[in-house]
Amino acid sequence: VRVVNQGVGSAENFAAVPSTVDSRNQALFTTSQAFKTAATPVYTLDLTPPLLYVPVAGTSTAGVTNTETTITVRTELDEPGTVYCKAVRRGFDPPTILEILDADYKAATVTTASASSFTSNNPHYLANVVIQGYDRPDNSNPTVQTPLVLGTQYDLYCYADDDLCSGCRVTNGMPYFSSTAVASGFHHFVQSTKVQTRTLDQTRPNMKIVAKEAI
Repeated sequence: VRVVNQGVGSAENFAAVPSTVDSRNQALFTTSQAFKTAATPVYTLDLTPPLLYVPVAGTSTAGVTNTETTITVRTELDEPGTVYCKAVRRGFDPPTILEILDADYKAATVTTASASSFTSNNPHYLANVVIQGYDRPDNSNPTVQTPLVLGTQYDLYCYADDDLCSGCRVTNGMPYFSSTAVASGFHHFVQSTKVQTRTLDQTRPNMKIVAKEAI
C-alpha cells in the first residue's frame, strides 16, 4: 500500500506532516510493512466441493485391493479432505450420503508428490479407505460391524468433503447427483463413483460325512 498526500507545502487544508511519512508526504516503508503485518494474511473462501478420483469407476477393481473380510479403495482428491466409502451387494441401490457417513469407513488425505498416484496433479492428495464391514447396525456401539462375506460381489460408492478453510463455517461435500461435467477421470457426485469388486475366497471347504453305507 502506498499512501501519498497530494498537498503542497503547508497548504491551508492539510495537516502537518506526521512521523509516518517522509518529506514528500509519502508513507514510509516501515509504515507499509506494519500495515501488511496487521492486515494479512487474507484468504479467499473455498465454497467448491472436492473432485474425487476413484480408480476405473464404473468397471472393475483397478486400485482396489481385497481380502476375505476387507476392501481397500485407493482414491485421490484435487484438494485436502476426507473420503468415505461404503460397500453394498452387487446390483443393490446406491447408498445415500447419510448411509455412507453412518458406515464411517473413511480416510483423510495424505499429501505426496509421488509419481505413482492416479493423476497429473502435484501435489497429490491420496486417501486409502479400508472397508471392514457392511454397516454398523448398533448406534449405541459403533464398534459392532456387519462383516463382509468372503467370495461376494460388491458395488462400492464413495463420498468426499474438503478440509475447513480459513473463514469458512462448514466443509464442502460432494452432491449425490449432478449433471455438470468435470475434468476427465474425476468424479464430482456420489453415484458416479461406483466401482465393482469381489472379496477373496481363500478358505478351503470343510467336508463332513453325514452317513455311509455299503452296496
